[in-house]
Amino acid sequence: MRRTDMCCLAYCLSLGVLGCNPGNSSNPAVDAKVSRAKEEIKRAADATAEAAAAKRDQYAVEIRKQLAALDVKTAELKEQVGKAAGQTKKDLEKKLEEARSKHADAAKQLDDLKDATADRWEKLKAGVGKAVDDLKKVVE
Repeated sequence: MRRTDMCCLAYCLSLGVLGCNPGNSSNPAVDAKVSRAKEEIKRAADATAEAAAAKRDQYAVEIRKQLAALDVKTAELKEQVGKAAGQTKKDLEKKLEEARSKHADAAKQLDDLKDATADRWEKLKAGVGKAVDDLKKVVE
């Protein structure tokens, strides 16, 4: 068993050394196919990255619209604070402060999303969505 394993290992190593050296190819047709395949893979990867960036940018625009609508509700809350008195005023002030904090968190996460790579933005998307939902709960 051990001898068979050693023979298989030696055979695989020799194939790797002899067969995987791109400079040893004596077939120009194979080289051309490999080159075209590499170019197609690169184009596909670039297209995927561009599509992910476009999707990320579209999501960011939607979140900015939601934040703008929530800013209006926050301004309404601020007006309510100005008109309220006593314990109600204290409660509304606390709610307003929480809304401002949640808004700042959502805005920061949105900024982080703007610079995210294609593979990282999906994770950040969930965080941004949660931050906006948290803000909605406070102001609505």
